[in-house]
Amino acid sequence: MTRKMRGVISAAALAGLAGIASGQVLVDLGKLPGGTWNYSSSLSDDGSVVAGSAGVSGGKSRAYRWTAATGMANLGVVSGADHSYGYGISGDGLVVIGDSGMGFDQACRWTQATGMVSLGSLAAGKSSFAFDATYDGSVVVGDGYLSTSLQKAFRWTQATGLQPFGQNLAGCDQSLALGVTPTGSYLFGYSYHNAPQLVMPTACRWDAAGNIISLGILAGSAESVPSDCSADGSVIVGYCADMQGLNMRAFRWTLAGGMQELIPPAGLTSSTAAAITGDASIVTGYGLIGQNAEGVIWINGVGQKVADYFNARGISTAGWTLRTANISAGGTAMTGWGIHNGVSTSWYINLGCTDAPAITTQPVSQTISLGSPVTFGVVATGPSLQYQWYKNNSMIGGAIAPSYTINAVVQNDAGDYFCMVSNSCGSISSNIATLTVDAGCIAPTITGHPASQTISLGAPVSFGVAATGTDLGYQWFKNDIVIDGAIATIYTIPAVAQGDEGNYTCLVSNACGDDLSLPATLTISYGCEPTVTDQPDNAQVCPGSSVTLSLTAVGDGELGYQWRKDGEDIFGAIGPSYTIWSATLVDAGSYDCVIDNDCGHVTSDTAVLIVCLADFNCDGFVNGDDYDQFAEMFDYADPGADLNADGFVNGDDYDLFASAFDAGC
Repeated sequence: MTRKMRGVISAAALAGLAGIASGQVLVDLGKLPGGTWNYSSSLSDDGSVVAGSAGVSGGKSRAYRWTAATGMANLGVVSGADHSYGYGISGDGLVVIGDSGMGFDQACRWTQATGMVSLGSLAAGKSSFAFDATYDGSVVVGDGYLSTSLQKAFRWTQATGLQPFGQNLAGCDQSLALGVTPTGSYLFGYSYHNAPQLVMPTACRWDAAGNIISLGILAGSAESVPSDCSADGSVIVGYCADMQGLNMRAFRWTLAGGMQELIPPAGLTSSTAAAITGDASIVTGYGLIGQNAEGVIWINGVGQKVADYFNARGISTAGWTLRTANISAGGTAMTGWGIHNGVSTSWYINLGCTDAPAITTQPVSQTISLGSPVTFGVVATGPSLQYQWYKNNSMIGGAIAPSYTINAVVQNDAGDYFCMVSNSCGSISSNIATLTVDAGCIAPTITGHPASQTISLGAPVSFGVAATGTDLGYQWFKNDIVIDGAIATIYTIPAVAQGDEGNYTCLVSNACGDDLSLPATLTISYGCEPTVTDQPDNAQVCPGSSVTLSLTAVGDGELGYQWRKDGEDIFGAIGPSYTIWSATLVDAGSYDCVIDNDCGHVTSDTAVLIVCLADFNCDGFVNGDDYDQFAEMFDYADPGADLNADGFVNGDDYDLFASAFDAGC
């Protein structure tokens, strides 16, 4: 889902949007540690808080909450889960909702006080997804599964828990709630029917009692899906599409006028309305140029590209390609997904900004003697400033003040330093200040490196290093982690244990530099029974791709292997690795391996394999391209659309894909 509706835009805010000051700057929301992507989904009413989803190390996703003051904060997962997604945010910006899980997802709700908490499911062991909340976050809406192929809109409160909500449209048996007004007076979503005959999704609106009305479908289209609504629920926007989910057409619906098409700017072949301000005067979304998306803004029904809109008002989009656009209910901020200098990321702009940072005093270059202190400083103007110092274009951890001090300079401190000053209106880099170190010592040079060794369990082992230089210091590492107290030329382990295996290095240093030894590998000679030394890892793949689960084991004699899925032996899987050449949904599950020899047997840790049905084109992203490709193959009953591998292409496969797509995987 995109940004949800909150509040009402003020006349002053609308006037500000019509004439944005040239000091405003697009802000890159950045990444979570170890991640390579992020996608902003929602804005608080005043536009000061962004919610979305971002990658972390290991390829998993996390819901996040961003402000100019805190940056991107990882909101974690519910207990026992390995991923989470952030879809919506309360109008006050204090509650983030989405889903989290492992195996199957559950709707979840985050607050500062509670952290990420599951809202439960409509049926035991079935997935649920939360998409929106009221202004104070006390009511949450979404959808969940009552059975494998039956979805139902839900409404959650602290008092009632998660409950099925609302009527279905005539001829339909399934529904999804995608949004709710700030007070909870109206919900919107869509209703549809699957087997034995498909009834395409039709946008609908419910009142607080669950009574339903259809929003209809634009003439020439086959389905309609809503995205957002005005503060009072009287105006709803979204898109219509054909039977294959293609040829999208943005719409704006009112009770009096029905569904009207929002015409995209010239050059765009299709369009989607994603967000609307509280008073319904401004709509944002995106259109397509070929296969590429382009952010769009409609003001009083007239559309233009967001990049053109910004550039015409003195806001530079240099380095940016703006793919999507969402706007806050008050019209004071916008966010979206795009490409920044070739990297996929999300953008943000405070439309009321006039105070981007300005540097008034630059840091200066200095020449410092070894062991002496040095301080670089910067003076800047602007509200809510943040600082980050860099050395040779690499971020210095913890250097987030207007000044940066090195208490005792060493030779390796020499280099170029600068400071990046930023706030929600933009960022600016200081001049480069060069630190020159006046050396008075001989830097270390390692002349004898530690040697790799194979040692029996319980036996002692020693590693040694030889080096030249003045006033040398030593620090040993295991697998790049400091070994406490290992600060001599020789490091000894009195009795080798299983956890001691690894690579050992020594860093030799003094005031004018350092030198790192080559790694020495410690290998342990184990006893008779098998021992798993490298466990199989969890994996996530897209349909039709290959995946290999592997482990490493040691033990006397010839080792035997038997891989299992969900506790059952896999025929022919009798090696240290097991490959699935073309993964389908039936391959998802828990895998382990039993290793044996003449002395006994051992079972490996469990590795969970997730088949990401929604990444249908296997490009590593879940987006409209996956939906388009699946819809086309489904329409032609192509065997590639047989997601449940039952030999038929039917509504069960459509349900599986729709659920996976809504869940982001």
